[in-house]
Amino acid sequence: MTDELPKIFDALKPPPASPELRERVLSAVNRELARRRKPAWERAFELGVAACLTLGIGLNAWQWRGDLGWQDEVDQTATEIAGRDELVEAVASITDKATAEMLVDRLVTVAWNSSARN
Repeated sequence: MTDELPKIFDALKPPPASPELRERVLSAVNRELARRRKPAWERAFELGVAACLTLGIGLNAWQWRGDLGWQDEVDQTATEIAGRDELVEAVASITDKATAEMLVDRLVTVAWNSSARN
């Protein structure tokens, strides 16, 4: 199978359109394109939506950057919980030091997340 047309189509040429028909078609196309202009309120609405999206993205980025310092502060505070060292030593007496550190860190995270929800 091929995409080439048979040679008979090369010999067949369509007759050209009359100049009057060409003028009528071009004027109809121009009239149709002229009608497709948007009303001013629609353009204002589009610009308003674009401004709101831009403002939303900017506020989201600003809030996210503000949260970075807060998260560092929370992480620092979580390691300074009173009694943490005693809890690590108690767990380490049963398991090893690395497991005790991991377990206590996980407990602190779970406790912090459950208190943040309330």
